[in-house]
Amino acid sequence: MQYQCASRQDWSHKAQDFAPVSRFCPGEVEQLIIDVEADIEALPNISRPFAVSPSISAAMKRADSHGEVISIPRNELTNELFVHLWSRDDPYPIVVKPVPGQKLFQYPWTPEFFAKILGTTACNAQDCETGAIIPTSIAEFYGQFGQESDTRTVTRLKVIQSPCIALSI
Repeated sequence: MQYQCASRQDWSHKAQDFAPVSRFCPGEVEQLIIDVEADIEALPNISRPFAVSPSISAAMKRADSHGEVISIPRNELTNELFVHLWSRDDPYPIVVKPVPGQKLFQYPWTPEFFAKILGTTACNAQDCETGAIIPTSIAEFYGQFGQESDTRTVTRLKVIQSPCIALSI
């Protein structure tokens, strides 16, 4: 391959006409690579890229561009995948599809289950219409599910701060 000289149009150069130049002394680049690799290995809990299947990747793209819900068969959902999808500032909407003949989750994800497990644990709920913060407990929050109001007004609440609990799905 020939390269046209910028200062003289009648000259051209070939690759062998160029000499590699470096600001490093001999051996410095190799040592720098060794040092950087050692530093990377020493980092605690370094985040590695997370690989997803092509179908999940396509669903994530559709969710990003069109707001579609990601539908995942239960046998494809791992804890790592769930954390990957749910740990964003704006988590992906997920629907877990049951596999015929298999339990969907290890635990029953019902209001009664969470009230029993976390009971008196404090949490904050937010009124979805007014934005008001309401201190409550997990049992009180879930105890309101399906209950009629004496005033016939509906208060729409969502939990905005709850304790972390490690439950394997």
